Amino acid sequence: DNHAWVEAWVDGKWYFLGACEPEPVLNLGWFNAPAARGMLMHTKVYGNYSGPEEVVSRNACYTEINVTKNYTDVSTVKVTVLDADSLPVEGATVDYRLYNYAELYPLVTKKTDVAGQSTLTCGRGDLVVWASKDGRFGFRKVSVGKDIPFSLVLDKDSSYSASLDFELVPPVVRNNRPDVSADALRANRRRLAYEDSIRTAYMAQAFCVDAKPDSPEALARANWRTIGAFREACADGELAEDILATLAKKDYRDVTLDVLEDVALHAVCLDSPLWKDYVLRPRVSNERLTPWRGTLRECFEGMTVESLVQWVTDSIAVDDARNPQRLCMSPLGVLRHRTCDAHSRDIFFVAAARSIGVPAHIDEVTGKVQWADIVTGEWHDVVFGSVVEQVAPQGILRLSYADQKVKANPSYYSHFALSRIVDGRPQLQEFPEGATWKDTFAGGVSVDAGQYMLMSGTRMANGSVLAHMEVFGLSPKASETVPLRLSADEDRLRVIANFDCENYFTNARGVHKKILDTTGRGYYMLALIRSGHEPSTHLLHDMEAANIHLSQWEHCYLMLFPSQEEYDNFDRKEFDGLPSNVLFGVADPKTIEEMHIEELTHGNEELPILLLCDTFNRVVWFRQGYSIGLADQMMDALRKLIMGE
Repeated sequence: DNHAWVEAWVDGKWYFLGACEPEPVLNLGWFNAPAARGMLMHTKVYGNYSGPEEVVSRNACYTEINVTKNYTDVSTVKVTVLDADSLPVEGATVDYRLYNYAELYPLVTKKTDVAGQSTLTCGRGDLVVWASKDGRFGFRKVSVGKDIPFSLVLDKDSSYSASLDFELVPPVVRNNRPDVSADALRANRRRLAYEDSIRTAYMAQAFCVDAKPDSPEALARANWRTIGAFREACADGELAEDILATLAKKDYRDVTLDVLEDVALHAVCLDSPLWKDYVLRPRVSNERLTPWRGTLRECFEGMTVESLVQWVTDSIAVDDARNPQRLCMSPLGVLRHRTCDAHSRDIFFVAAARSIGVPAHIDEVTGKVQWADIVTGEWHDVVFGSVVEQVAPQGILRLSYADQKVKANPSYYSHFALSRIVDGRPQLQEFPEGATWKDTFAGGVSVDAGQYMLMSGTRMANGSVLAHMEVFGLSPKASETVPLRLSADEDRLRVIANFDCENYFTNARGVHKKILDTTGRGYYMLALIRSGHEPSTHLLHDMEAANIHLSQWEHCYLMLFPSQEEYDNFDRKEFDGLPSNVLFGVADPKTIEEMHIEELTHGNEELPILLLCDTFNRVVWFRQGYSIGLADQMMDALRKLIMGE
């Protein structure tokens, strides 16, 4: 995934800070190891900057530069793009794509020069380089630092189909941590504890202590008084609840009273299943919530949706050059200035349509602007500068799946992703978070006809990905079944589930803290055990017998009990032979619940439960119940982990 942090210029050199987890020295943060394995680190410099760094992109506002070599070893990728006659192609688009989640994400996009060439300096891992122009494309997996300069031929078009397997390997781990004295670490821990106390004290007085769980007041956190004031101010209690129900969790914390009152006073009420989500909802996309409904309704009331499309086309000038980061203008800002970027124009149209009672949205899967007929419920695409069109021809896509041993029900984004290839370039289809194979794709889903790329992958514990690509076409009104595949390598650990390292427990000294605060960054072994429980006792004695091996692991084994009573009944002296990196504590109820990972336990409550996790919340090994040689199985998992790294 992507991460951001802060750098500081000290005595002629750039150093980095530990983000929101301050460390006692510079060039130290929880992300040292990930940054050392990073493929690209980049930053923006105001204006037309000309320094020693490689330029990623340049626009009217800033220069984006490549600073990867400050963090890790780098090499340069050099590609020459050729046409079918082996002639260099000038102006071809070259995407340097990284497997991120399950998408081939474009890290950097460049244009080829007159010689058809493009270069990128980046970390020494694997990328997929994808070149395209005029609907034709070509791609290749590249191992940076190993592959010599290469050529890509634009020999594929919209008729291309393929089924491909490949392994994508990240850069190797290297130690880039500075030395820190024990005194500095202790002083920093005191500072962090003091900062935590300030935050905890604020939370204690800022939040609504009487709020019911998952109520708007609870979700609003420190903004709960705004919710209460709105309930009191809105004469129609049912309408108030309908409005609050349309908010996302984050919006409860940020929404202002004037936004809520603007919706309540000026919303057009419709007897339609589309009303709440596509008329009443104050949010359109990723904009800041502002009051716009009353003003836009007064401006456009009585106008047909066709006339509104034409008005936006004629009256709003699109200028993407002066807002390259696509920071959203408010709908009223667009109305006032009549100039904005394309995304803000789209938000404005949806807001204006909703203000006059027309259901509208930006489709979260395709990104298209659409409005709906309230009688038929049919959605129409909006093409500014053209007539309003019907929705593009659709087809039905089903995904078959037979790799349940690898993952019972793969998740969209995490395990697979679908991209539509438009003009030779993949465009991710942004299905809702939480979409899965079983719930969304097994029975078929309606998508635009066209050429598609289905990416799927199994992420191994060392960061490598066993990837599979299916490129296929979907004709209008056709139904296609495409295989979803997840590969496995039984000799290597892979990511099998997720567990939040910020879950809480109470340690042996009675301190209530996050698991992360005890384990530190990296891998750790977590167990849920019971006292006076024969399977748990066998596990601990096995670990005693394997002390000489288990103690060599630099990380900790955190053994948690399900209650304080269980912990108090535990006789620690019975297990004096345990490694010194075995720690004990009492798990919070939420921690216990999350350790019973449904897709691994299938509802089984048996203990012990063992998880091998990392602090990116990935689980790579799991065991439930006792079996002979369980400590040997633990050591085997650690051996695979260490060899994989």
